[in-house]
Amino acid sequence: KYRFRKRDKVQFYARKVFRKKQVSMIKEGVSVPEYSRSGRRLDNRERMMILAKRMFSGKKGPSLLQKKELPSVLLEADQEEEQFPNLPEEVMYLLQSVKVFGHFEKGVFLQLCRHMETINLAQGDYLFQVGEEDKWLYVVQEGQVNLYINEGNNEVKLSEITAGESLHSLLSILDVLTEQESWYKTVFARAVKKSIVIRLPANAFSEAFKNRKESLVQIVQVIMTRMQRVTFLALHNYLGLSQELLRPVKIFQFANFPLPMSYLNWWKDTDQLIVEDEAEDGGDKVEEEVTSRIPHSRSQPVIINLIYQRIFPYLPNIPSLYYIFTYLPTNIGLYNEVYSNGRIPGRNRFDSQRSTLLLTTMIMSSTGQYCITMPIASQCPLHHNAHCVSTIVLDIVASDLCQVFGIDDREMLLEHVTLLKVCKGYQLIQEGDQDVSIYFVVMGNLRVAQTLPEVGFDDQRNVTLFEAKPGMLTGQLAVLTGEPSFFDVSALVDSVIARVTRQSFYAMMRRYPHMVLNTAHTVMMRVSPFVRQIDFALDWQMVEAGKALFKQGSRSDCMYIILHGRLRSVYLKSDGKKELVAEYGKGEIVGMTEALKGKSRATSLHAVRDTELAKIPEGLVKHIRRQHPGVVTRLISLMSDKILGNMLSQNRSQSRNTDVLSPKPIMQEESNFAYGDVSNHLANLSTVAILPASSDVPLEKVSMELHHALSGISNQILRLNSDIIIQRLGQNALDSVQEYRLSNWLAHHEDSHRMVLYQTDFTLTPWTQRCIRQADAVLIVALGEGEPKVGKLEAQLEGMAVRALKMLVLLHRPGIERPTQTVDWINNRGWLTEHIHIKCPKRLFGRTRKSRMMEYWEKLVTKPVDKFSDFSRLGRFLTGTSIALVLGGGGARGLSQIGIVQSLQNAGIPVDMIGGTSIGAFMGGLWAAHRNVDTMREKTLILCDDMSSMISKILDLTYPFTSMFSGASFNRAIESIFKDIQIEDLWLPYFTITTDITSSEMRVHTDGWLWRYVRASMSLSGYLPPLCDPKDGHLLMDGGYSNNPTRLASAMCDVARARGACKVIAVDVGAETEVDFTNYGDHLSGWWLLWKRWTGRWTGRIKIPDLNDIQSRLSYISCHHLLEKVIKSDYCFYVRPPIAKYKTLEFHK
Repeated sequence: KYRFRKRDKVQFYARKVFRKKQVSMIKEGVSVPEYSRSGRRLDNRERMMILAKRMFSGKKGPSLLQKKELPSVLLEADQEEEQFPNLPEEVMYLLQSVKVFGHFEKGVFLQLCRHMETINLAQGDYLFQVGEEDKWLYVVQEGQVNLYINEGNNEVKLSEITAGESLHSLLSILDVLTEQESWYKTVFARAVKKSIVIRLPANAFSEAFKNRKESLVQIVQVIMTRMQRVTFLALHNYLGLSQELLRPVKIFQFANFPLPMSYLNWWKDTDQLIVEDEAEDGGDKVEEEVTSRIPHSRSQPVIINLIYQRIFPYLPNIPSLYYIFTYLPTNIGLYNEVYSNGRIPGRNRFDSQRSTLLLTTMIMSSTGQYCITMPIASQCPLHHNAHCVSTIVLDIVASDLCQVFGIDDREMLLEHVTLLKVCKGYQLIQEGDQDVSIYFVVMGNLRVAQTLPEVGFDDQRNVTLFEAKPGMLTGQLAVLTGEPSFFDVSALVDSVIARVTRQSFYAMMRRYPHMVLNTAHTVMMRVSPFVRQIDFALDWQMVEAGKALFKQGSRSDCMYIILHGRLRSVYLKSDGKKELVAEYGKGEIVGMTEALKGKSRATSLHAVRDTELAKIPEGLVKHIRRQHPGVVTRLISLMSDKILGNMLSQNRSQSRNTDVLSPKPIMQEESNFAYGDVSNHLANLSTVAILPASSDVPLEKVSMELHHALSGISNQILRLNSDIIIQRLGQNALDSVQEYRLSNWLAHHEDSHRMVLYQTDFTLTPWTQRCIRQADAVLIVALGEGEPKVGKLEAQLEGMAVRALKMLVLLHRPGIERPTQTVDWINNRGWLTEHIHIKCPKRLFGRTRKSRMMEYWEKLVTKPVDKFSDFSRLGRFLTGTSIALVLGGGGARGLSQIGIVQSLQNAGIPVDMIGGTSIGAFMGGLWAAHRNVDTMREKTLILCDDMSSMISKILDLTYPFTSMFSGASFNRAIESIFKDIQIEDLWLPYFTITTDITSSEMRVHTDGWLWRYVRASMSLSGYLPPLCDPKDGHLLMDGGYSNNPTRLASAMCDVARARGACKVIAVDVGAETEVDFTNYGDHLSGWWLLWKRWTGRWTGRIKIPDLNDIQSRLSYISCHHLLEKVIKSDYCFYVRPPIAKYKTLEFHK
C-alpha cells in the first residue's frame, strides 16, 4: 500500500494552509508583499516566511478599508424597455401623453382610445392655424412638428415636438371641460417633415367622465396643480415674472355699480373699532364687561366687529347686493343725514325708541382664532322678529356664491360661509401658507401680491398683482390644488369678506363634484393671454426611476426644473469609467447653462426615483426674453450665482472636465476621499428612509429621536410608518389598487414638508418597498456592538437595484468609550457612501411596549432638543447645516486650539466634523476620538513632555542624510496617545492633510490608522523623515508644504465643504508673516549675517529671511489669493488666537 512521505505530507498541508490563509487575507484586504523595501523581488520561500510570521505571531493584522468604486447601478440608467409591448404604437404614445392628467381607470382610457384619430402631414402642412378652434390634444407618432408664434409680421419658433411628444394646452382642455370656447389666437403648428400625428378631442374627457365624477375632480386638480407648479413656478421663481401672469377680472356685474356713500360711511363708522395699546379713545365706547374679555396685543391689533342690529320689517331676499346697499340703511332707521355727519347713531337714540340692541363682538386674536361673544340684548317683546344686517348680507352672498359654484343648494352653502370684517392691512393669506380659504369680497378691496425672487440690484421685493374688488374671489387656486399658497392676500381698506374654508369647500365638492369646474373657471378667467401662449410650449415630463433624462453629448435644446423627485448627474471619462458628479433635488434647475450657451450636454442625467419635471424649451426662453426684457436680469443673476458658487470649488478640482457653469464641479479623483464628494451626493434631501440591519434594532425609537432632533432645525418634519399610513388612509391603503392615491398623498406631504422620514418595516413588505422607492437617501441602522454581517433585509435591498445613496448609522450604548470594527461593517457593504456613529441616550435601549410608543414620543417632545447630541449631528448632516472645525498647523502655537474647542462648547456651537494639518491634525484627532477637553489636555501633555525632553532627542539623533532624527521617539509618543484607533472608529467625521512627495500632490486621509497619518502630517522636513504610506508606499510629509506651513490654506475649507459642511470655522495658529525686512543692498554675505547674529545685541539686529522662510513664502504665493477668498466667503469664519509671542517648538512653555 502506497504511503506519503513525511516531507510530501508537510508540503501538502503547508500549501493547503497557505491557500486558505491567502484567500482569507485577500478578503480582509491584506496581501503578502511581492517586493522588499529595497525593491528586490521576493521569492516564494521569503513570502512563505513572512506569511508564517503573520500566522503564528498571535497578533491579528489590522482591517483596512477596501476602496471600492460605486456600484454600476448608481451610475448607469436603465435600458429603454417597452412597458406594454403588446399595445400598438399609437396607443402607447397616447397613454404616455395622458399621464399628465394622472392615473385613470382602464375603462376611462379605453373610452378615450375610441375617439383617437390619426392624420398624415406632408412637409410644410399646418397641424393647426391661428383662428381655428382649440379643442384637440396632439401626439406626434412619427416625424417632427414645430410650434410657432406670431410676433408682428414674424413667426418665432417656440419648441420642437418629435416622436412620442405631445402638443396641447391644459388650459384649453379645461376650457372645453367648462364648456368655454377658445381659439388659437397667436400660435400655430407646422410639420417640418413628413409626419404622422395622433389627435384626441378634448370633449372626449367630458364624455369619459360623465359617470365618473371622481375622475373629473382629479383631472381638474391635476391641471390646476400643473399650472401652479409648472407654469407659475417656472415663470416666477426662475424667470422673475409676476404681474405678467394674472389679470384682474370681476365676476358679478353689481361690482360695477357705484355703492351709495351712505352705506359705506355707515359700515365704516360702525366697524372701525380697533383695540390697541396706543389707540386713542374715540366714538362710542364698549361696555366694560365686554372689553375686559378682549385680549390686547402690541404686535397685532385686535379687531372688534360691532354690528348694531335694529328692529326692522322682514325683507324678502333681494337678488343683488346693490339693492341691499341702497335700501337697507333706510329700512333699519339709519338715515342718510346721519351718515353725512361722519358719526354713528348714539346709544341713547336706540334706547329711547325701546329697540333691541344686540352687541355681537367678533375678536380675531393674534393666533388667528375667532371668538364670538354672546350678544347682549335689552328687554324687548319684539326680539323674535329681529334680523341683523349681517344675516341679510350673508344670505345675498350665499345666493351669489351659488352662481359662482354652479349649485342650487343655498341652505348647504349657508352652513359653510362665514361673513367677516377685517381692518386695513390685515393679512388673510401669506405666501406659502398651507391652510388656505376662499375669500369672496363683499365690500372693500384686497391686495393680491407676490414676493419677487432676488434679482441682484433690484430692491423691490413685493409687487401687487391685482386688487380684488367686490364680487371677486381669491385663494381658490391653493384650495383646488392643496398646494401652499402662491400669493399674499391682505386688506387694502377696512373690508367685508365671505370666507369658505378648504374643509368646507371639499365637503361641498364631495356632494356636488361639478363645483370644481366652475371654481377652476374663475381661476382661468384671471390667467393672462401671455400665460396661455406659453402653456403650449411649457411641458410637464415624468421620468421613472432609473430612466435617463438625457445623455452626455446629446443636443441641449431645453432646461428642466425639478418639481418632485431627484436626478443624478454622471460623467463618462475618456477611459470609459463613469464618475458621479452631483445630485439635484426639488426646486433645482438643470441644463440651463448648456441650453442658453447652445452647447451639447456635458454629463448624463437619470432619475434616482420617480421625478416630475417642468421642461422649458430654448425657443420659449428666447420668446419670453423678447416680450419681457427684465427676464435677462433674472437669467444673469441665476448664472452668476452658479459661477460664483463654483469659483472656489474649481480650485480644489483641477480636472480639465470641469464645466465652469455647472452647479457642481467634476471631481478629479473619486478615491481621494473615503466616500467621494459627499456634498454633491447628499444635498437637498427631501425624503429619507430608515431601514433596520437586524431585528433587534429599536427602529421606531430611532426614527422618533431623529424626528425630535430635526424639529430643532425645522418645524416642517414629518415621520411616517405603516401604522400611521393605515390610520390615516385606511386598512387598504397599501394595496396595489390604491397605489395612485397613496402616491398622491405622499407627494403632497413631501411638497409641504422640509423633510419626510419613512420608517420601514423589519421585512420586505409593500410599505418597505414604498419607503425605498420614495427615498432620496437610505439610512441603514445597526447596533455597533453586533456582528458586522449583512442582514436579510439589507441583502434584499441590494438585489432591488436601489439608486438612492445609502448611509450606515451605528448605534452605541452611552457607556462605550469608542466604536470598534467599523471597517468590517463598511467592507461587508460595498454600496455605502457614508457612515456615522451615534452615542444613544439610555432611554433608547430600554424595553418599551409597542402600545406605549406614543407615550414615549409624548415625553420626548417635551424635552428640549440637545444640539450637542449625535442625533442632532445626524439631523444637521441630512439637512445640509453641519458645522466643521478645521485646525491649521503652527507647532506649539497649536496648543491654543484646546481653548478654541472649549470656547465653542461654552458658546453652544456644536462641531459636527473636524480636520486639520500638522498640530491641527493631532488636536483634531484627539477631539474626534474623545470629545472631552480634559482628556485633550492630558494627551497633549504627553506630546509636550516628549517634545521638551532633551534625552529622547539625543537618543533619536541619526546621520542627517534625510533628517536629523530617526523619528522612532516621536512615533512612540504619537502611538502611545492614539494607540490602535482607526479613523473610521472616531466619533466625528475626521480628515487630515499631508503632502505626498512621491507624486507631488496633496493627500486627504479619511481612513486608516490615526496615529500614522497624524505623524505624517506633523513630519517637518529636515527634522523627521517622511512616513511611508502603508497602502501604496508613497512618502508623506507635513501637510503645510502643500497647504502653506504658516497659514490655513483654502484647501482645508474646501475639503470640509466637500464632505458636507455648511459652515466652516477655520483656526489659524501659524506664525505671523514678517514684512519689515532690513535693506542690505545689492549683495549679501553669509559671514556678515553670522557676525550680526552673534553681536546683534550691541551692533543692532537685522531682519533677513533664511532659506526655509524664502521657500515657505514662495509656496504661499500660489494659495494666498485663494485663502483671502475663503476668509471673505459667507461660509467661512476665520479665527486667529493671540499666540504671536510663542515659537513653533516652544512646547515647554
